[in-house]
Amino acid sequence: HLGACAWFGVGLQHSESWIDAMQLRDSPLWGQYMASFHFAVGLIAGEQVVEPKTELERSYAAFALLIAFLISTTIVGSFTTLMTRLQLLAAKSRDQIAVLQLYLKDKRVSVTLAATILESAHLA
Repeated sequence: HLGACAWFGVGLQHSESWIDAMQLRDSPLWGQYMASFHFAVGLIAGEQVVEPKTELERSYAAFALLIAFLISTTIVGSFTTLMTRLQLLAAKSRDQIAVLQLYLKDKRVSVTLAATILESAHLA
């Protein structure tokens, strides 16, 4: 929303802006907002929906694209870190269950009791 409003505000600064190129100056407010919002959402995907017409618009678009890129890479990096941690925890849990199984087998614990113990360990 903020990106869309800022993009529209930048377009209002000049008489021959993206707003005029798309013939939106006299359009209803909702149409103007949706065109601006479309631009802002497009930036997240790295898409240039509307071509900047002025230096100020190009500067804003470049800066907004950089910010969108940094936010996207931060999110992807965070998810990657979380997935790696999850895999490490799962591997540790599997290793602990394997050690427990060996221990129960070594101590000749009955199959029924061993199954109950392993089931409890899986739930823990």
